Amino acid sequence: LDGLHVIDTIPDGTTYVPGSLKLDATALTDGADSDAGTGGAGGIDVTLGKITGGNTKTVVFAVKIN
Repeated sequence: LDGLHVIDTIPDGTTYVPGSLKLDATALTDGADSDAGTGGAGGIDVTLGKITGGNTKTVVFAVKIN
């Protein structure tokens, strides 16, 4: 599959931790730039790229409980 995204909102009562977004253990910047992801107060959006059958991708980010 190609063109898949992981999109997640930041839960109420929490705050996104800047700089915590990663795809397969590779750090992503929070801003809209040349890497695969964006993150901020509203949520995260990570482009997974092309994934062939039997492969996995891991997206992680941190939030702080307010």
